Amino acid sequence: MWKNRDTSVLDNKVVFVQGEKYAFLALINASDNKVVNAWAGINSHGFAIMNSASGDLAENVKGINQNGRLMKEALGKCADGAQTFKLNDLARSLASFVYTSLQTSFPDLKDQD
Repeated sequence: MWKNRDTSVLDNKVVFVQGEKYAFLALINASDNKVVNAWAGINSHGFAIMNSASGDLAENVKGINQNGRLMKEALGKCADGAQTFKLNDLARSLASFVYTSLQTSFPDLKDQD
């Protein structure tokens, strides 16, 4: 699995990272010297993940730029997608992002319980 970057950042590179549990290859912005974000990657267990810049999400959604950090953490800690969702911190980050995105994109949902 690999992708074209759907971003205006034209200077990219692939780096090898030793994660907390798994080593992985990550597609990053070339200027990201500390490897803060991974925009696509595959780890030594075979788990692969990538993002997509989605034009149908509302602009300026809180947390939307955190998906690179989430993917970097998942690549270093998880053997598969199921493990990604079991990690409490990752699950909370993802849940917060989805909740905020839905509220921003669909304001009528705020009033429903």
